[in-house]
Order: sequence, then structure tokens, then C-alpha cells
Amino acid sequence: MKRHISVIATLILAAACGDAGSGATSGSASGAKSGAPQTSAKPGASASAKTSSTPAASATAETPALSASALASASAAPAASGAPATGGAEFSADVKRLMGLVASPVDLEYTTLAGFLFKAPKGAALTPAPAPGEWSEITADGATMAFFAHSPSDGGEGCPKLADMKGKAKDAKTLVEINEKQKPWGKESYGDEVSFWLYEKDGKAGFYGTKVFKGPKEATTYCFAAGKASEAAGLKGLLAKDKAELLAGVALGLYNKL
Repeated sequence: MKRHISVIATLILAAACGDAGSGATSGSASGAKSGAPQTSAKPGASASAKTSSTPAASATAETPALSASALASASAAPAASGAPATGGAEFSADVKRLMGLVASPVDLEYTTLAGFLFKAPKGAALTPAPAPGEWSEITADGATMAFFAHSPSDGGEGCPKLADMKGKAKDAKTLVEINEKQKPWGKESYGDEVSFWLYEKDGKAGFYGTKVFKGPKEATTYCFAAGKASEAAGLKGLLAKDKAELLAGVALGLYNKL
């Protein structure tokens, strides 16, 4: 009987020890979980909480802005459009085509008026007018065009209007006619108002055009004509079509550094 009681006591003691061991293990595991780093939490929940509390993310949500890809696209737009390097200015298809004929353009400065430069082919030469109020010349690729600049403070007659000059080239066939307003871009202006006429006559080509730069104080108007200075006023200069188009591109490439 005592033996049975002893066996039963032994079994009860073993069970009690087993429960104590189990409780210690459970408590240890529970303690490890409660003291574990936050990385043990679900990644999605942790990232979400961190993002929502980040100041930058909050500012982005409150202040709409262009994405990085949109900014890259916007800055690359002028170059991707196929226009020559013009500080980002945008042009109509006709202006862009004619300016694009001037391959690898270099700046040809008109020193008589500071800040005005032509986009011209390498090797082009500018001959200033011998006296104020007369036409200057640019020679490029063996052909010549004349140009003239006028501001109201100069006095005298300014550039003839395009409509009036058309009457001096009777029976001419229009190849390109441009009448548009342009906006300065950055620190460069390619003119605020542009009027240009490229025409064909007697198997050759000529042109006449004007560019108005409004300026901070008064406007400066440039006019251009194919041929030499002595031919400009009567619009008598005619060139091979490819030469006329090249010089038209030079004329349209005149810009002012603001």
C-alpha cells in the first residue's frame, strides 16, 4: 500500500514538474516576442507606417509637383523636337526647317548693336553698313544677303512692310510665308514678331522678312533681303534656291541675348 502511495506521489510530482517546465518555456517565448525588434512586424505594415510619417511624403501629397520623369521629358522637349540648339525656344515647322539648314551653326555677332547675333554657318562673314541707316551684308557659302536694323530713336524711315515689298517682286511664286509671334525663352529672344516671305522667280529664289524685338525701352526691327545691299531696297536679289533657303535660315536665326 505504501508502495502504491509512493508511486502515485512520484507521478504527481513528475506532472507538476512538467507543467512548470512548460510554463517556463511558454513564458520565455512570450518574453522573446514582446522584446523582439520591430523588424519582426510585417514588412508591409512597417513600410506603410514609416511612409505616412515621413515629412517628404506628406509634403508631396499636399503640394502637387511634376514627377522626375515629367521634368526630364519637359527639359528634353526642345532638343527632341529637332530644332537647332536655341536655348529651348520653340518654332513653327517652316522656321524650324529653314534654321535647320544651317548645319553646326556658330554665332556671328553684329557688333554695331550689342547683344545681337546670327546663327550662321562656319566661315560666314558679316560686313557692317558703311554708314548708319544703310544695309549691312552677310555672306555664307558663296551667297549674300542684306539686312538693316532700325529703332524709332534712330529717326528716318524704318524697315519696309512685307506687304509693300511683295509688290516689287511681281509674278513671284510663294514658297514659304511666315507670320507669327514668338516668345523669348530664358536669356535669349529670337524676336517677338516674325514676318518672312520666301519666293521663286525666273528659276531662282529671293526673300524678304522682318523681325521685331520689343526690348525693354523701345523696339528694334530687323529686315532681311536676298542679294547684295544695293539690291535690297528694290528686292532685286535672286539666288539659287538652296542658297536662298540657307540665308533665310541665317536671317531667322538672328537672336538677342537679353
